Amino acid sequence: MLYQSYCTSNIENEINILSYIFNVATIKYENKKIYIPFIVQYNSIILNNNYHTAEILVTKNNIDGTRTNVICEIYGNIIDTNVIPELENTNNVTHYFSSIFYQTQFICENIITVNNNKVRLNFLHPTYVLYIINISKKYVKSIKLFINTNVSDYFEYELNDIEWFDNYAIIWFNRKFLLVDELNTNLNFSCCIRPYLIIENTYYDNHKIEIIALNFNVMRNFNGMSSLIY
Repeated sequence: MLYQSYCTSNIENEINILSYIFNVATIKYENKKIYIPFIVQYNSIILNNNYHTAEILVTKNNIDGTRTNVICEIYGNIIDTNVIPELENTNNVTHYFSSIFYQTQFICENIITVNNNKVRLNFLHPTYVLYIINISKKYVKSIKLFINTNVSDYFEYELNDIEWFDNYAIIWFNRKFLLVDELNTNLNFSCCIRPYLIIENTYYDNHKIEIIALNFNVMRNFNGMSSLIY
């Protein structure tokens, strides 16, 4: 299972935005080390007596356009799962559980201008928040979301919680998404047909933006096997 993948043109910016959304520390440089937050729900991931391999893969772009793996030391904190009653004296073969995890969906770079302001959203999951990278409120008049449940009847979805920053914007659908009883308060793009944004702007030259959706999925563990059930 691929847990998380950062793939925008500015990965550091993307991780820092997610850190803000999840209310955890951002990337920091200290003592010749890079500290990168491991952004997961409740700030932990359980690998209880797991006989499979958990890997963190880091690659870099080379000048010639190729990619190579980065060899680095990785440190992490661990906890004895026996202190968690639900996991005491269990392992992946005997213990059945389902867990919620959050993931991001990314669509390729889009070009917007004064006359080209429609952006198709190719997302497929229940979504709590969208964020747009490389956009400034100075050049944006409005952002409108259009969704539908059939081919012809589009309607405008009110965006009443947009948070602006220097070089990106966060569109919130539910700020309380980390609470279990708020899981169903989202915009489910899997029920929409070709949703899109209209970004009224004053960019006269081609301006590249990137749009990311934060959504959730459910992983079920049973008889030593894990699978997504959404």
